[in-house]
Amino acid sequence: MPKQTIPRGSRRSRPYPDPKSRAAMMSTAMMHQTRTPAAAAGAITRHSPAWEDRSSPRTMPPPRISTLDRRTIPERPERAVPASPATPSTPSQSGPWSPQDDEILISARAQGLGWNRIQEQSFPFKSSNACRKRHERLAAKRRGSEWVDERVQRVTRHYNQLRPEIWRPLAEATGEHWEDVEKLCLERGQRNLLPMTAPSSLRRASSDNESRGSHDSHDEEKLKIPNLIR
Repeated sequence: MPKQTIPRGSRRSRPYPDPKSRAAMMSTAMMHQTRTPAAAAGAITRHSPAWEDRSSPRTMPPPRISTLDRRTIPERPERAVPASPATPSTPSQSGPWSPQDDEILISARAQGLGWNRIQEQSFPFKSSNACRKRHERLAAKRRGSEWVDERVQRVTRHYNQLRPEIWRPLAEATGEHWEDVEKLCLERGQRNLLPMTAPSSLRRASSDNESRGSHDSHDEEKLKIPNLIR
C-alpha cells in the first residue's frame, strides 16, 4: 500500500516581512524620530499640586510658620485688663477733723452755703449734721478763746464789785469764810471742782467745754487770781 503524504499548503512562509508591513513600520519609526523633546516630555502628563506655582517649572513647598522669623509676623496686641479701681479709704463720720477741714467748713459757711451743700461739696464722707455740730463747736471755741483786753477788764471790774455776793451763799452753806471759799475754788479750778460735786448733766457740760478748748492756757493766764482780785 503506497505511503500517503500529508498535503501542505501551497503558501510558503516568507523569509522577509511583507513589503506593505515594512512600509508601515518605517513610517512609524520616522514619526518617533521627528518628535521633539518637548513633545516627548509632554506625552507624560503630571498633575501639579495645588500649592505649586504654575508659572515656575519647579517650586519648593511653603515652609512652616514655626520656621519663619517671628518678628515678621504681626503679634496680636494683648488685651489690656482694666485695673479695678482702688477702694478709697473712707473716713468714718465720727473721725477726727483736721485743721484744714475746719478752715474749709468755716469758709463755706461764711459764704452762706447750707449744710447739705457743704457736706456734698467738701465732706462727702461725713453727714450734714456732723458738719453743723462741728461748726457750732468751732464758733463756741472762737467766742470763748478771743479774750481781748477790753473783755478781760470788764469781767475783772464786775467781779471785784460782786465778790462778796458771789461767794457768800456758798460760804454760808459750807460754814466757811467766803474769802477762803473763793481762794479754794479759784486755785482748784473748774476742772477739779465740777467732776467731784456736779451732777451728771453738769459733768457732760464740763466735758464739752474741755473738748471745745474754751479754757486754754492763754485765757487762764489772763484770768488767774492775782489779776481778778484787787
